[in-house]
Amino acid sequence: MEMVKRYSLLFATVISFVFFTAGYAQQTKTYVNKKLNYSINYPADYELKPLGDIVVFVSPEKDKEFAFSANVNVAARILDKEEVNLKEFCQEGKVNILKSMKNAKFLDEGKEKISNSEAYRLVYTSQQNKADFKFMEVVFINRNMVYVITYTSLLGEYDRYLKQAKAIINSFKILEPPPLSPTQ
Repeated sequence: MEMVKRYSLLFATVISFVFFTAGYAQQTKTYVNKKLNYSINYPADYELKPLGDIVVFVSPEKDKEFAFSANVNVAARILDKEEVNLKEFCQEGKVNILKSMKNAKFLDEGKEKISNSEAYRLVYTSQQNKADFKFMEVVFINRNMVYVITYTSLLGEYDRYLKQAKAIINSFKILEPPPLSPTQ
């Protein structure tokens, strides 16, 4: 009988934990881009801002000093050449970052896997309009499409939103093969 009580108590504890944590689970929405053949999940309280072929998912919380919200954006484009080396593409991207961003510093880089494709991650900081920012950029190529997913936050807020940003990035899925040429 004592064993039954222990299992009943354990079962009740597990059930209580499941119901308690389920109420706090992050609600998500799914954004689907049929033109560029992908979907991505994002927190339901984030604002969705489409800007042409770029889409930005903006946190509802704004920094009081700089009026900036952490965000994740997705940019995609058809490549001109069919065979592009991911590492070379990212090295060119690093050169462009150094040219275009004030005081850019690379902190980390390495390989990732996104939507079953090899990806490359760059983490860097930069200063813009007297504010220090931190970025995590994940780049990958699928057939003739390049996808760049970038998490941007104020330097001091980076870790606060990192888990959500990674969840958004890791939810990225290719829906179907991308177009074969820029003219289609």
